[in-house]
Amino acid sequence: GTYRLPELVARFRTAFPAIRLLVDVENTQAMAFAVKAGRVSLALVEGPLADDELDIEPYADDELVLVVPPSHALAARTKPVRAAELAGMAFVFREEGSGTRAQVERALATAGVRPNVTLSLPNGEGIVRAVELGIGAAILSRIVVEAPVRAGRIVQLRVRDLELRRTFRIVRLRR
Repeated sequence: GTYRLPELVARFRTAFPAIRLLVDVENTQAMAFAVKAGRVSLALVEGPLADDELDIEPYADDELVLVVPPSHALAARTKPVRAAELAGMAFVFREEGSGTRAQVERALATAGVRPNVTLSLPNGEGIVRAVELGIGAAILSRIVVEAPVRAGRIVQLRVRDLELRRTFRIVRLRR
C-alpha cells in the first residue's frame, strides 16, 4: 500500500477526477474485515486469505527477501544463505495479522526454522529502520527494500531454500 498504491491512486485520479477516492492501508486481516463490513469496496492484500464471502483474485506477483544491516556477520556473503543458518538469528517482523508475517512464518516453519522475533512493527519503513540500527534481520517485500539496499543502508541476501514468492490479490464481497 505504501509503495505501489500512490502511483495507482494518481493514475486513477487523472482518469476519473470527479470520483472521490478514500484509501486505507492496513494488514490483510484488517482489510478483509473492512470489505466484509462494507467499509471499503475492495482491497489489495498481500497475505493468504480464504473466505467464502469474499471474491479473491490474483493481482500481481512479489518476492520477499532477507535483509541484514551492513555490519551483520552474513552481510559480505556472496553465496546464498541456507534457511538453517537463520535459526537463532534476531528478526524484526511485521505485526500479527500481516500477510507478510504469515508467509514468512510459514516458509521458515517449513524449513524447520523457528525465528527469534525481537521486535514487531506495523510497517516496512519501521522494519527497515530497525534493520539499519542492527536490531535484527528481516524478510520483506523486494518493493520495500529496493531503495535502502541501493543506498547501502541495508544488505539483501539470497536464501537458497525458502519459498518467498507471493501473489498480491484483489478482494471484494462475493455478493
